[in-house]
Amino acid sequence: MSTDNPEIELDLAEQHVLTDLIDGFIHERVWEAARAARDAERLEEAAARMFRLAQLKMLAEDGHVFIAPRELGAHRADLMMWLLEAEDITDEHIANAVDDARSTILQDYAHRCLCERIVKQIDAQAAVTA
Repeated sequence: MSTDNPEIELDLAEQHVLTDLIDGFIHERVWEAARAARDAERLEEAAARMFRLAQLKMLAEDGHVFIAPRELGAHRADLMMWLLEAEDITDEHIANAVDDARSTILQDYAHRCLCERIVKQIDAQAAVTA
C-alpha cells in the first residue's frame, strides 16, 4: 500500500454492500445535490462529491481504490453524513417493523381468538345435538 495515496480495500461481500448502498441511496443524494446547485460554489461542491462517488463506485467494482490524502477528509465527511442518514432510516425502519409486528401480532391473536370462539360454538352445538 502506497503512503502517498492510501489504498482502501474491500472484500467481495463489502463490495456488494457498497454497490447496494451506492445504487439505492448515495447515487440519488449526489444527483439531488447537483440538481439543486444554484451557484458556482454549490456546483463545484456537487462536482467534487460526484468525483468521490466515482471513486466509491471503483471501490465497489474493483475492491480497492487509491485515494489522495487530501481527499480522505472529504470522503470521510461524505461517508459519515451517509452513515448518519442510514442510521436514521434504519431506526425508522425498525420502528415501522415493530409497529407492523405489533399490528400483525394483534391481528394474529384476534384471528386465533375468533377461531377459538367459533370452534367453541361448534363444539357447543355438537354437544347439544349429540
